[in-house]
Amino acid sequence: MKKTLLLLTLFTISTLNAQMQLLSSVDQSDIGNGSWQNNQGYNYEYDANNNLISTTSYSWNGGVWSKFNKETYTYNSNGNVLIYSDKEYDTNTNAFVDNYRSTNIYDVNNNIIELIEEVWDGSQWQNEFKLDFTYAGSNFDFVIGQTWNGNAWVDQGRFTFTYNNNRLEQFDSEVWDNGAWIESGRTVLTYNANDFIISTVYENWDGNAYVEEESYDYSIDSNGNRLSETETYDSQTTITNYTYDNTQLMSAFANPFADKNGLDYITEDFPYFNKILSEEQNGNTARTIHNYDSALVLSIDSVEDVNGFSIYPNPVKNVLNIKTLKTIEAVEVYNMLGRRVMTSNSTKINVEQLSGGIYTVKVIDNLGNKTVKKIIKQ
Repeated sequence: MKKTLLLLTLFTISTLNAQMQLLSSVDQSDIGNGSWQNNQGYNYEYDANNNLISTTSYSWNGGVWSKFNKETYTYNSNGNVLIYSDKEYDTNTNAFVDNYRSTNIYDVNNNIIELIEEVWDGSQWQNEFKLDFTYAGSNFDFVIGQTWNGNAWVDQGRFTFTYNNNRLEQFDSEVWDNGAWIESGRTVLTYNANDFIISTVYENWDGNAYVEEESYDYSIDSNGNRLSETETYDSQTTITNYTYDNTQLMSAFANPFADKNGLDYITEDFPYFNKILSEEQNGNTARTIHNYDSALVLSIDSVEDVNGFSIYPNPVKNVLNIKTLKTIEAVEVYNMLGRRVMTSNSTKINVEQLSGGIYTVKVIDNLGNKTVKKIIKQ
């Protein structure tokens, strides 16, 4: 009898633990008549400490989910990411192959002090980009970005952080040019009476003054939940609304949104105090559904979505190509700190003027569907 009770108890605990994880997310678009079409999906896996160890991305192809990308994470004993890797799915070998990785180094206080990015050249890892962090107390002071010229690291960019009562209010960006640091832009943050960030404004230096390029405005409840996000760029506005289960805390669930190295929420707060259920964009024409009960189920012969899109070459030096059968509304390129540095509606994008490093490319089609991939600019 005691053995039976023990087994039942262990089964119950196991079941509860399995349910306390965000297991998958699905991006969908409204196709009319109350129907939704799957576009992209994500499966999340966690270790015994509920740290995210992998995010596998899928595209929806002919009624089945097909692999195309995988991100993996390894952690130190303090729960911070040591190595992040990005792998692309190779349909010839039916396996994920190395693309790039970043390695984080921390000080004795578990503050990140160095981030090194490498690209896989087919046989070995090659240095690509590096960030070095210095602190004033527990706050960022300077971040120096350097590129690898084949023999040594050379200065490329610098960020300077300004705090008020330990609250980040602004950071300025500069580029290294002819032996001197030259102003490039700045980011300004605004807070409400509860010390939650309610706006983030990105500005460019035009040689005489700062000019606003992009802004994010947040509506936040008293708990800290992000209720809505209004993004304004090039006179266009995108509004995202969020829904929650207010009876449960997000901290009770293993989730992929947790800060993994101290860099994920520099220009915004962690957005979900309660259990996030869904995100809806532009009058509910596109949405993301978060699933806590099951992972996405693949077909037996899962292949890359030929009706989706691909980005090449990656790494890229000059022109980035996007192959797709869909109508592209916009292509947006973001740097490591989340700042949009380029936008286009073309399938050929000249990125020659971008500094070396890792960027996020967001492709938006005419139905509002968004697909995100990371690229390396050499």
